[in-house]
Amino acid sequence: MPSLETDDVIAAERARAVAHTTDDLATLAELFDEDYHYVHGSGLTETKATYLAFMAAGKVRFVAIEHDDLVVHRLGEVAVLTGNALVTLQSGASRRSIPNRFTATWVRRGGRWKLLTFQYTNIAG
Repeated sequence: MPSLETDDVIAAERARAVAHTTDDLATLAELFDEDYHYVHGSGLTETKATYLAFMAAGKVRFVAIEHDDLVVHRLGEVAVLTGNALVTLQSGASRRSIPNRFTATWVRRGGRWKLLTFQYTNIAG
């Protein structure tokens, strides 16, 4: 169960999900740390700039992101968030829902939580 110490990290993660599903690139840019590093389930890695360019291209759209089993490990100004997500994506006429397990590292900079790293692994099923 979240505590007051972890609620703000979970709120930042939920804001990231909303920004993805509403194509709000400005909010994503604000939430991502300048050193943001993203690792796809395929192993492909991206920086903040390349990930935002990918999102801006609009080839893949996030329709929904549903979180489950969120756990925050807070270490001062760093928080490691783990959880499950059911991500629904739209690419052209194709829509698919992908269950995954993720790890996100958030760092507090200037009084705000910034996403430093994000990595997910698809759950077989």
